[in-house]
Amino acid sequence: MKYILTLLGILSFTMMTFFSFAQKESKKKHEYHYRIQDPVETDTYKIVIEDAHSQAKFTSVRISVTNKTSDILVFRPSEILFKYEHGEFKVEEKEVMIKPNGTVSRLLKTKGGKQFHVKNMSLVVDCLYLLAVNKKVVAAPDFDLPASVDSFRAGGFQVSLKKLIKKTDETVASFTVISSGTDYGIVTTGVSVIKLEDKQEFPSADSNKTKSRILNSGDEMNLTVIYKVPVTVTDMQFANMKIVWKGTFSESKAVKLKGQTFNLEIDPGLTDGKNN
Repeated sequence: MKYILTLLGILSFTMMTFFSFAQKESKKKHEYHYRIQDPVETDTYKIVIEDAHSQAKFTSVRISVTNKTSDILVFRPSEILFKYEHGEFKVEEKEVMIKPNGTVSRLLKTKGGKQFHVKNMSLVVDCLYLLAVNKKVVAAPDFDLPASVDSFRAGGFQVSLKKLIKKTDETVASFTVISSGTDYGIVTTGVSVIKLEDKQEFPSADSNKTKSRILNSGDEMNLTVIYKVPVTVTDMQFANMKIVWKGTFSESKAVKLKGQTFNLEIDPGLTDGKNN
């Protein structure tokens, strides 16, 4: 009988410990879900906040941004502010370029501590910048082929020749481009030409599909230009030529747009449904 009582006591203690642990674990993983937010829309952008919720260890939201302009929208999620009564937090997330009429979506999640299980908070989205496509063209010196120098500087760009192949009817030149200016550097392919000694100019092989790449300060890219000249005009293998860059290199300044604040408060029905 004594053995049975002892066994029952051990089982009782074990069950109490288990339920206590389960309650703590359940409380730790309990989620507050916030009321659905109306999208915010201006002439330049649209912001949508979805699935905003918090546990003790994090707050999670999905944010979608649409660019309504014909320019580039710069989206910097790391500048979004998660505001609580006990403090402010940010997330680590890379800058995103949103093309005209394009949309990007990011899942953002705070971390660090166990203080995020709150019924009310706010999300300050003050992280959008407009980058004009109608940019300032940077004057670049004509580049001699064969090369008289291996590198040159144009505004905030450092350009260096890596490889040159001259054939009878085709010339291929590969460059390394580094942006080091204070503004965004923009490299546009398909706009340069090759100029012969008699002043005739011939477009690059990709002139019918120009593309632009945006560089932050310190960014590096490879730039390859290809030119074709009929053999009836000249033999490119022996010709003296120049690359005329025209609008290949340009710079643009990002202009900050007005931010938006989303006040998040608990949705009791949604919270109850999600936790059951």
